Amino acid sequence: MDETIRTVSHPQRPVYWLIYGLMGWTAAITVVVSFTSQDSSVQGSVLAVVGLALVAVLLVGVIKVLVVHTRASVEEGLTLSVGPFVSRTLPWEAIQSIEKAPTGGAMDVGWKWLGPGRIGYLAGAENVLVKTNADFRRQVLQGEVTVEGRQKLAEWYFVSVPESELTAQRLNRMRESSDSTPTA
Repeated sequence: MDETIRTVSHPQRPVYWLIYGLMGWTAAITVVVSFTSQDSSVQGSVLAVVGLALVAVLLVGVIKVLVVHTRASVEEGLTLSVGPFVSRTLPWEAIQSIEKAPTGGAMDVGWKWLGPGRIGYLAGAENVLVKTNADFRRQVLQGEVTVEGRQKLAEWYFVSVPESELTAQRLNRMRESSDSTPTA
């Protein structure tokens, strides 16, 4: 049996409130500008339509980019991504532990550098903490082992997942059952 774990985390309500608030302010400014314009009949209407269209495109783009996808399989390891642009695949031998992380903030969204050795793939409050193996990180830096993407691994990855405790347990079972995890 080849088990695969897939999760998707979307930004929480406060992020949407912020985006809708920005859209509302833009619409209000557009309307004010259109009414105060010298030629308000045509120029103001065009400006209002263009402004609202730009805000709508921005809104759709931001929501699309801030979605966090997690995929794991015994053969491929753990893949983390934020939207279509930022992705990291960690082989199981690179992972020392996976645990439920403390609850994050609802406004923590996107790919974030959280300080030395800490990277976040965030889209909500429920997170897991993936700790990488120091020996594996050293081997990657020295070129002894290659990984897909940038040749430097963070020490910790904070990843938004639904049901973080259950997801951490399932990922740990998968990590322990993989062939690349050393057995004691």
